[in-house]
Amino acid sequence: MYHYADAIEALAGEFPDDIVLSHDGVQRTWRDFEARAARLGQALADAGLAPGSKVGLLLYNCPEYYEAFLAALKMRMVPFNINYRYVGSELRYLLDNADCEALVYHRSLSGVVAEILPYSPQVKLAVEVDDGGDGWEGARSYEALLAASAPAPRIARQADDYHLMYTGGTTGMPKGVICEVVPWSTGLTAIFAKNVLGVDPPPMELPQLMALVQGLRAKGVVPVSSSYSSTPSA
Repeated sequence: MYHYADAIEALAGEFPDDIVLSHDGVQRTWRDFEARAARLGQALADAGLAPGSKVGLLLYNCPEYYEAFLAALKMRMVPFNINYRYVGSELRYLLDNADCEALVYHRSLSGVVAEILPYSPQVKLAVEVDDGGDGWEGARSYEALLAASAPAPRIARQADDYHLMYTGGTTGMPKGVICEVVPWSTGLTAIFAKNVLGVDPPPMELPQLMALVQGLRAKGVVPVSSSYSSTPSA
C-alpha cells in the first residue's frame, strides 16, 4: 500500500523524462508534473493553508487539474472536485460545506467565482488557469504563481490522508465522500493491472509498483494520461 504523492515522486525520480500527461498539444514529463505540483503546493502553504486544508478544483480536463490535485496531496491537504455547471448559490454552498481555503479554477469561469468569493471569507487563495477572458481581479495567475514559488520540500504523509469526491445527484445538495488516499492509490494500480495486463495483483507496496512500471517500459508500454476534449473533470 502506498500514498499517491509518494508514488508520483518516486516515478518522477526514476523516469523523469517519460511523458505522463498529454492534453491538446501540451505535454508534461514526470519531472515537470511533480515539480509544478511542488511549486503549487508551496504556494498553498505560503497562503496559510496547512495539512487538512481543503482545495477546490473548479476546472475542465487539463494538466493543471492533475497538478493541483497532486499539489494538495503532496502537502497533506484535501483536494475536491467542483462541477463547472454550478451557479453562484450552488458554488457558495459547496465552498462553505467543504470549508474550502483555496480555489483553483479556469478563467472562463471567473464570472461565477467573482459573484461568490466576496461572501466566502474562508477562501485564502484564488488561482486562475488561463483559458481566455479577463478574469477576476482578486485572483492570482496560475503560471505566475508557480514561477514565483520554490518547490515545496518533500514530507512524510500519513495513512489516513484523504481527498473528497463531491457527488451531484438529482435530489438534495451535493455531498462529500471521503476517500482515503492510500487504498485509493493502490486500487488505481489494481484497476490498471486488470484492464491493461489482465491480472488481479495483490495490494502492492511502492517497490512492487516501481517494478511493475519497469517491466511495462521494457515491453514498450508507457502509460500516458491523455485528454483532448473540454469535458470537465468534475
